[in-house]
Amino acid sequence: IPHLSAFLSFPNNDIKLEVLHTLARTRDAMAGRILLGFLKDPDEEIRIQATMKLDPAGAGARVQQIVHEAAGREFQAKSLKEKEAVLSFLGRTRAPEALDFLSRTLRRAPLFASKHVLEMRLAAAAGLAGMGTDEALAALQKGAIGRTKRVREACRAALESLPPAGGSIVR
Repeated sequence: IPHLSAFLSFPNNDIKLEVLHTLARTRDAMAGRILLGFLKDPDEEIRIQATMKLDPAGAGARVQQIVHEAAGREFQAKSLKEKEAVLSFLGRTRAPEALDFLSRTLRRAPLFASKHVLEMRLAAAAGLAGMGTDEALAALQKGAIGRTKRVREACRAALESLPPAGGSIVR
């Protein structure tokens, strides 16, 4: 597995994708670290695939690192697809730091929001849906009554896609 790290700087994306698939099948700590290295790749598709292949159960301390990167200005300039992949991964980790970040991002509603802020909020709704905890459901319910129409719709769609937990979810 350590030899697969040589492909981090490989120019051929098809080979990189095969390495990602191989690393994803191997649930090893070293494989997880190499997958994290692919998050810095210049190609967006490689970064998205690497994010989707990360094991949320083995995230541990990496969650704080990813939250820190997702909070940065450079991350906000990325595409909606990449934002959704990263924030969905954070949701799958079910880590308290991820919940806090996703909830804060969803609540962030400046009066004149930019396209980047809107995309972050939509991606946060997807991440909270993937989390599926009671706290995440509460955050989605608050988002479903917010003032921004697209965020409201995304939160409602996320709530509808979740299985009912004893009928306690108000829709």
